[in-house]
Amino acid sequence: IMPSMQMELAFKNGGYISDIARVSGNRYIQEGDVAAKGTVLARLRKDDFASKISQAEALVAEAQSTTEANKAQLSEAEAAFRQAERDLNRATNLLENRSLTKPEFEGARTKHELAQARVEAVRAQSKVIEAKISGAQAILSEARLAQQDAALRAPFDCYVLKKMIE
Repeated sequence: IMPSMQMELAFKNGGYISDIARVSGNRYIQEGDVAAKGTVLARLRKDDFASKISQAEALVAEAQSTTEANKAQLSEAEAAFRQAERDLNRATNLLENRSLTKPEFEGARTKHELAQARVEAVRAQSKVIEAKISGAQAILSEARLAQQDAALRAPFDCYVLKKMIE
């Protein structure tokens, strides 16, 4: 007699088995035993996954904490840029009225360009921070998924045909 459906089950990730399903009489499940759909047949040690999740959460928190510092830097850079812009406008008017020398005007223009470059640099830095946050969140999602996959469940009501645990 052949079964209508046969399926090999395995963990997606390696690790140490911490628990194996028990059946009546408190013995471990063996070949020929019946397992109901959703029964946890075996479980990997949780400590391995918990530490990976903690590390990933720390990465996310670290990346997110730099966001606040970056926002402050951006506000400061934008304020400096606005001031440099006002100074350049004043210098332009004074130069047109011949009340300012050309080197002084060039100094004001250079400060304006530097302030603009600083704003652009901080904005670029914020994009890098956003990418780090996304990467850290992806690592966290992956760690959580691995933790969920640490339980090997019976996909349907079944008989255990073979048990291979090393």
